[in-house]
Amino acid sequence: METPTKLPYVTRATGVYAHLEGLGLQTLNDSSAGVKNRAIFTFQPVIRLYKLKIPALFGVLLRDEAILDRDDPKLFDDELETLLREFGPFVWSVPGEGSRDHLRTAQTGTLYVTDIIYPRDAAILKDRLRGLILSKRSNHGTDIQALIDKTHHVIMHPKLRVEWKLTQSRLY
Repeated sequence: METPTKLPYVTRATGVYAHLEGLGLQTLNDSSAGVKNRAIFTFQPVIRLYKLKIPALFGVLLRDEAILDRDDPKLFDDELETLLREFGPFVWSVPGEGSRDHLRTAQTGTLYVTDIIYPRDAAILKDRLRGLILSKRSNHGTDIQALIDKTHHVIMHPKLRVEWKLTQSRLY
């Protein structure tokens, strides 16, 4: 399989949903009409990535903002490499080698125009995950250390009424 030559670029100035679309992640809700909802996922590796790992890196960014450069194209490079080794084969699997039901259908005119596959598209994934982290915003009173220390969290899926207990153990 060839690496796509040109994919739409998602800037960090765009919102979280644009970054999720660029990563091909399918949510059960959307941000239509400017309404900002929290993204809802059903695939456990995506839940773990989005609810635990991405916020932890965002927390590090908030904590160390004085020494980290948001414009550094290599920001969190090693950490993203580690995330991709752990989640890439499950979330962006080679077609036919794993489920891709949690991913959008690639479509012209969207930010996900061609299937992204790990490890082939690791550089694209790393760039888009970095953009997702940079697009997040903190609220007044955000407990930064709690974001960084996230290792255990219980998520109640509002539509399915299913409880997933997220721990450091593998969920896939």
